[in-house]
Amino acid sequence: HHLSTPDLRCSFARQKEMITNGGWLFHSFWYGDGEEEFDGLRFIYYTENALLDIIGDGFDVIVMDRYSEMEDSDSFYILLRKKD
Repeated sequence: HHLSTPDLRCSFARQKEMITNGGWLFHSFWYGDGEEEFDGLRFIYYTENALLDIIGDGFDVIVMDRYSEMEDSDSFYILLRKKD
């Protein structure tokens, strides 16, 4: 949740290169739209659809769900499996 959208897109592309077929990824994100700075750190919020667009092809979504970390439904996680 600290990476800009272009950096996150590059990160997923690199993960796709590094993970073997059938390999798993698990990530969590702050839910929402926009970004803010707190204590010198940038926090970027994503929606499920925005994240799926960033991830692109190459992974199957196994599960994606919202959860509460600081506030009700403020976060979501995604479990991905690299396509064969």
